[in-house]
Amino acid sequence: MQRLLSPMHHTARLLPITALSATQRHAMAALYLAHYNASSPALFQRDLSAKDEVIVLEHEGALAGFTALQTWPLRWRGQDMRVLYSGDTIVAPAHWGQQTLALAWLERVGLLLRQAPPGGLWWFLLVKGHRTYKYLSTFARAFHPHWAQAHPGWQALADHLAAQRFGLQYNPATGVVRFDSPQGHLRPELVGASPADAHKPATAHFLARNPGYRQGDELGEIGGNRGQITISLRLALPHPDTQRRYSQRRTRAVYRA
Repeated sequence: MQRLLSPMHHTARLLPITALSATQRHAMAALYLAHYNASSPALFQRDLSAKDEVIVLEHEGALAGFTALQTWPLRWRGQDMRVLYSGDTIVAPAHWGQQTLALAWLERVGLLLRQAPPGGLWWFLLVKGHRTYKYLSTFARAFHPHWAQAHPGWQALADHLAAQRFGLQYNPATGVVRFDSPQGHLRPELVGASPADAHKPATAHFLARNPGYRQGDELGEIGGNRGQITISLRLALPHPDTQRRYSQRRTRAVYRA
């Protein structure tokens, strides 16, 4: 176990998945299922077991959120690189606005970056909603698809990783993953964009690229979840001295949007 950043009354701990107790896993499943439809304890536990580690957010000793991680090596066009894949992430609404989990994630990624092979570290994930998509600019100085930047050369890697992991459930023409059976999606009261928010560039771009996200959530349609494939070239790091320390290393990331 590694204790990470802990401002105020929030703390974050990095734990191998194999180190989680049955009680911890049950609490994580309960938190997740309280905010997601179209899932089950068994589905959540199966997905969690496929990851390598988890950053657990606690408030005064009680679970407040978590994010799961997985990494693997990749040989791509003659270069050795490492892929970072983000799994389930949830923060209880009462704890929205805290930055402990985000800073702990950046701290972990900073270490992975230092250990990355010459081809760099690529971050791959699916983003299920516009709030996560808007948050990309906090973590990434550049990513794809972006509402104002073009990185067409990155699409091939995004397609490769998505097809490798999701097979025919990924549509390279749209950059969207539609699962054959539901894999969990946010409850309707948590997923919608307000009229004012919908006109912001990041939100508008996400809604245009992934127009079915809301219907899928609301209707619980089979294969309901959808996501944009995103790549990030260099991560934003939390403090200026940390930024200088890693500024010579380019972090590439595939982000699931």
